[in-house]
Amino acid sequence: MLYIYITPDYGRALAMGCAPNGENNFDDENHKIKFENPQLFDPNEPIYIYCIDSETIPKDKIKLGENGFDYVVDIDKLIPQEIKEKKAREVLNFYELTNWKEKNSEINNLLKIK
Repeated sequence: MLYIYITPDYGRALAMGCAPNGENNFDDENHKIKFENPQLFDPNEPIYIYCIDSETIPKDKIKLGENGFDYVVDIDKLIPQEIKEKKAREVLNFYELTNWKEKNSEINNLLKIK
């Protein structure tokens, strides 16, 4: 099942889009993120933010998740008004990544097998 989370917070949308697989801890109050797998975060990875007017989604298709975020269910197609392509590193303008550092990333990227 595919979930589409809805947030009016652009920084949070970036954070959700750039987070690597794993149990990631988002502290929205203090603007900090701790990744379960920080070695998987690639600051140069493209991420896509789909801008959708939530007023175009039927109210009965929007559910509140246990994480406090609204999400969309049982809709086959949503048409975004805009798609923004960004680099994952833009999240650093909004959040501190508590267990990831740029220097470590450079080393990990050199060691990746392509």
